[in-house]
This record gives sequence, structure tokens and C-alpha cells, in this order.
Amino acid sequence: MGKIKAIITQNVDGLPQKAGSNNVIELHRNVSKNYCINCDEEYNLDYIINSKNIPTCKYCGSIIKPYIVIISP
Repeated sequence: MGKIKAIITQNVDGLPQKAGSNNVIELHRNVSKNYCINCDEEYNLDYIINSKNIPTCKYCGSIIKPYIVIISP
């Protein structure tokens, strides 16, 4: 048996990285990256957390969405 070279996950919460894993492949991406649905400006998680209301883009005013894959049933 060899050493594990990577972790593949469907989670979007970043917990493997917080637990110390380095080479993580996130199939559904991660909530720490966010973007404007209109102009594609990128925002970090701190910007989202510090928003008092629904986060909006500081350039065009559109809604900011997490950069994740959403699968509906």
C-alpha cells in the first residue's frame, strides 16, 4: 500500500483543508470563492460574511453567488 496522494471530495465547505489536507480535489468547488452573477467580479468568503444583507457586487450591484455546483434532485 502506498501513501494517499490526494483527497477527492464532493463537499463544498473546505473542511479537508481546515483539517490539514493539502492536495484536495473539490468536485463541486468551494464556498470560499464567490462571484458576481453579472460581471464575474470575484469575492472572498469574508466579504460575504461581513455583508449585512444579501451580498451584492460593489461594481454593478448584482447578487454574488458562491462558486459551487448545485445539483437539484
